[in-house]
Formats: sequence, C-alpha cells, structure tokens
Amino acid sequence: MSTDPKPSSLEDLCLGIANGERSQLPELLSRLAAERPRLFPLWPAERRDLWSEGLELILDSCDPARNLPAETEFIEALLAVGYDSQHLRDLATAIARNVFAAYADPAGLINALGIPQKRLPAAQVSRRWQAMRGLLTEKRCIHPIHGLGTVAEVDGLANQVLLQLHGKRPLSLEIALESLVFIRTDSPADALLRRQETIPAEMTAEQLRQRVAASFIPAVPCGDDLLRALIVPQVLHEGEFQALLSGARARNAAATTSPPPAAAKSTPATPPPAAAKGAPHGAERLWFQSRNLEELADITAKTKSLDLTPENLAAMRELFTRFGMKKEQAGSLAQAAGQLWTLAGSKPALQEFFHDSVTLTAPWQDKALFVTVTDELPGKSVPPWFEATIAACGLEWVCDAACGMPHRLFATLGKILAKIDDGPEEFLDAILARIQKMNPSADILLWLWKSKSPEREGMADPNLVFKTISKPVKGNYIKASKELRKLLMEDEDFQQFIMHSGDEDTVAALVSCIRHVPLLDNGEQQSLLVKIVRSYPDLRHLVEQRAPAKASLRPVDKITSIRSFELLRRELNNVISIQIPANSRAIGHARSFGDLRENAEFKAAKENQRLLRLRRNELERYLHEFRGFDFSAVVPAGVVIPGCTVTLHQADGHTVTHSLLGLRDGDPDRNFLSYDSPLGKALIGKKAGEAVEMPNGGTATVTAIGAIPAELHTWLRGEDLL
Repeated sequence: MSTDPKPSSLEDLCLGIANGERSQLPELLSRLAAERPRLFPLWPAERRDLWSEGLELILDSCDPARNLPAETEFIEALLAVGYDSQHLRDLATAIARNVFAAYADPAGLINALGIPQKRLPAAQVSRRWQAMRGLLTEKRCIHPIHGLGTVAEVDGLANQVLLQLHGKRPLSLEIALESLVFIRTDSPADALLRRQETIPAEMTAEQLRQRVAASFIPAVPCGDDLLRALIVPQVLHEGEFQALLSGARARNAAATTSPPPAAAKSTPATPPPAAAKGAPHGAERLWFQSRNLEELADITAKTKSLDLTPENLAAMRELFTRFGMKKEQAGSLAQAAGQLWTLAGSKPALQEFFHDSVTLTAPWQDKALFVTVTDELPGKSVPPWFEATIAACGLEWVCDAACGMPHRLFATLGKILAKIDDGPEEFLDAILARIQKMNPSADILLWLWKSKSPEREGMADPNLVFKTISKPVKGNYIKASKELRKLLMEDEDFQQFIMHSGDEDTVAALVSCIRHVPLLDNGEQQSLLVKIVRSYPDLRHLVEQRAPAKASLRPVDKITSIRSFELLRRELNNVISIQIPANSRAIGHARSFGDLRENAEFKAAKENQRLLRLRRNELERYLHEFRGFDFSAVVPAGVVIPGCTVTLHQADGHTVTHSLLGLRDGDPDRNFLSYDSPLGKALIGKKAGEAVEMPNGGTATVTAIGAIPAELHTWLRGEDLL
C-alpha cells in the first residue's frame, strides 16, 4: 500500500500557509506554475475565483517588514502570472523597496516599475521588475531597435540609464525597464559574445534558441529579431545567419561530414540564404513572410487560419519592430492587427504577442494617432481593431483614448465593452473625467445626453456646453458639434436640462453665456433668451438684467457647521489612528488561534476591517467636499436660507420652529434641519406668508423667519469641544 500523503486541496494549502506554514509555499508556487494558460486573467472565472480567495488570504498574512525571501518569491510569482489586486500592489511596493534598497530614489523606482499604474498589467510590472534585477547586475543588453549595447551608467537620482550603443544614448528608467533585455554574465549567450564558444555548424536555429534561452533577463522568447541582435555581426554575418534560420547551414555541415554514396545522384545546390526566409520563387507568401505591414494587411485579409508557432510570432515581432513606429504604416498595422485578431483572438499566444508589442507600435503609444487611425478604418475593421488594442494596451487605456473619437464610433465600442466586466463603467468613468476637467468633445456630450444615464447630470452646465460647442472642429467631428448646437437652440428638454429645471443661478449662467460667449449671432441670442422667459417667467429679471433683492447666502457650496466638520475630522483621526491599528492587532491575534476555516474571531475581525475601510473612505470624501461654515454671519433678510429659523403653521393647527442648518447638522429631536433634507429643500427661498409643500403630504405656511439664537451659534462653532 502506498504511504504517500494525500495531496492537500488548494483551500487547505492556502489556509496552512496563511496560518504561518511558509514551508508549503514552494508546493503552492509549483501548482501555480503548472496552471494553463500561463496568465491568470485568461483563466476561467470559476478557477480565478477559487485561487483568488486563497491567495488574498496569504497576502493578508504577509509582512514586508520581515523581509522574508519566501514572501518576496511569492509576490514576484503572482506578478509573473498576471494576478492582480490592490493588496498585491501595496505589498509589491513595500517589497520592492527591500529588494532594490541600494537604488537612490525609491519613489522613482516604484513609478518606473509601474506598480501604482493600475492600467499596467501585473505581468508587465513583473517584466520590469526582472529587468531591474538585470540592470543592477549585468552590463550587456539588447535594445529592440538599436541592437546590442552595454549599460554605461545608472543614475538613481535622475532615474536615467545611459546606454553605450553606436554612441551614448540616455533612456528614462521606465523606458529602459520596458524595452531592454539583459544578458547574464557567464551564460551561453555571454560566452558566444566573448568568443569563448562558437556555434557548431550542425546546430539548428531552434537548438541555438534553446541553448541561449536562459541567458536573458527578463525571460523572453528568443525570436529571430532577438537572436539576430545577439549574434549578427558579433558571431555570424547576415548571410550565415540567414543560412542558420533556413537550416542550410546545418544541412551543408551534414553533407560535408557524411558524403552521399558514390552512386547517389547529385542534389541541387542549396538556395541562397537570403531567399530562404521568404516565399519560394513563384509561390504566394504566407502571413508570417510579409515584408512590411501593408503586405501583412493584404495577406491576412486572404488568410483562413494562423499557425502561431514561436518562429512565426518571432517573424511578426521583427516586422513590428521594423515598421511599427512608422506613422505612414499605422493604418496598415491597424488593419493587420484586426485581421489577426479575427483569425486567432481567442488564442493566448496572440494576446500575449499584442501585449508585448505595445512599445513597438506607434498607434499603441500615441492616443491621438490611435484615434486618427481608428476613424479612418473601414467600418468592418473597427471592432477587431478595438479588441486587439484592448488586449495590447488594456481597457483603461482604450476607454481614455476613445473619448477623443467621433460619436459614430461610440456605438461600436459600446458593443465590445458590453462583453467585458466593468467595460461600460470604465468608459463612463473616462467620459466623466473629461467633463470634470471641462474638456469634453461635442461627441462626448451628445453621447452622454442620448444615453439618458443618471451620470449625464454632470454635463448640465451652460459654461461647459458653450465652451464645448465653441471649439473649432473638422472632419467627422463637425456632425456632433452641429447636433449639440441644434439641441441648445431647439430642444426644450435639453434647454431645461442644462438650466437645472429653472435653478436661478444656472439660468443666470446660461444668460451670461448667451450674451458674452462668441457663439451665437444676435438673432440666435434673442431667440434663446425668449425661450428662457417662456419657460421660466419668474426669472425674466435675469434676462432683462434687473437684479432683485437677494438673500445674503445661497447653499451653493456643501457647507456644514464648524462643529460638525470638527467631529468628522476627529472621527477620521480616530478611525486611522486607533480603530484600524486595533483591528490589525485583532486580526493577528485571531490568526494565532489556528485553523482559519473555523475561526469566528478571524472572520469577525476581517469583516470589521472591511467596514472600517468603507467608513474611512466616506469620511475622507466628506472632509474633501464639505466646508466648515460660521452661521453667525448670516442675515436672513426675509428669505429662508441656511443659518436662520423658520416658523411654520401646519395644517393641523400646530406651529413649529425649525433651525435650518448645514449638511450633517440635522437633529429631529431639536428641530434642526439640514438644508439638503427634503423639508430643507422645500423651505429654501420661501418668504413669510408663502405656502410650503411638506414632504409627507399637505401644506404649511411660513409665518416667521429669524436669526438663530446666540447660544446656538456658540454650539455650532463647537466651542464646547475645545
């Protein structure tokens, strides 16, 4: 009978490691490395969820302060397979400071590694991480365009790498880590360059690739372009290299060492090496034999399937390296990439190839060029080009770039994003970010208006609309600008929308734009002003420029009492300084009880950790948005405003007096109302004698408006807290 122990389940293995059994980490990493496909984001959702639960548990038990090699190896392995979470990136930041402690500018290093950049995939962060190890330990390197060189200097203060190529060339640390491949000292590749070894005549290109594969930092496939940069002309000249690739070099060596029998017929001479890489004479070229991107686009349009062998992908990488940054070939690149995606987009090998080609292609480096190329593509070529670009650059990059596209492309992108988790939300976030910066296009505003989503409230700003329509546009952007202008002039729903259904301040802003922004002619100005008066007769004075008596304060800002603001600040300080550290100690204490699967204390502490994080975020948002206000300066002047008392005669005959105060100041037991409460909103702007629609139904009458008592001012200023 076998005495081998039964293999642990993934759950048990992760729980054991989280409980401190770090000796089990190698087994977990071995299982992780055995998973296929290699990259975590490409796994089925069910398997991703299973792994994520266990990995997050282990991450929670990691402590960078211990500086344990096993934990460092674990973090590096997760990055390498493309696992990603905010928790992992936080730990990677701390561990990178330990691993690269000798580097002069830790903050610059973290940014160059791309750890804080959420749009940069974890696998790409891993590539840069490994390249950083090579940068600090090796001298020889290969640049994807300029070939073989050496590292002359690493300036840790300027975050710059000086390369010795044909001349000295400075690179930012980020570009160096993204693009350079380093050659290990005393490796087979290093031995070739030092002329300590030669390439045997009978060795094939594939055998040579296998021979030098472990020489590179980071570990990258040894395609034709990388192999050429390594050995031409340092070891072989171009003709010999072509003979190596075609197999002619090995065949000639075999023929020399083993001559055919005397009776055998002579064989034709081997084709010249230069012809071996392309198609045979008179034969049609295959997609991986294309000589430029235009030819690649033509050939892939007629291709039925792709054979994504390492050799074929290496040929493509060489093609992208030579022509990908040439802007005149950007359109051909887009069509070819889209056609490749249509043929093999489901294959991880192509997805990885696109992702690794970002630094080689101008449209994936320059968002403006990406937009121009996409706009010029035939309609049927746009969807696969979008999908290929998402695979290459990531969802966030595409959504941000797409904000600069004509409105007609948004629908196509929307269909693609609908198939991706959080895809529509990511695009909406990118659009709202443009609006917040007051820099959207007419296409964006038109799309948001037609979407009828709640988020379109963000564009209800006359200044934003006028500024956007006033921008000079051309080509396919003219249509949206004209349509947005037509909405402004003719669509009553749109007009009321940007005036917040008659908000006095917003209408005043619209009138100011009409009069002062050089967008409309005199007739258009007059027409729009007349429509404002028809919709809101009570605001005629704004159009006629007669200013009525105004209250001394309107609730424009998010104001709260000084007392409430201070209480929020104190609560945030308590959460950060006391509750969160106490919770961390509770988690550590609960973990010491053992098996986390049956550990109620651990589960409770983790749930409390989640609630504390939510509360911290909420308090930080309040303190960022709110403004502490001293209501003692308020003079009601006969109009209900924040900072006054309001006496209401209710329908049941009772009379009640409310103090109308700021956000977070409400207290029903003391008749304190926030101006943002339903009743507070109904009272704002009312005068004595006016009726008020009560939120719970019925009406009341404002009988008196006055200043709040002096003792209440003292309380609102929080003097009792000092």
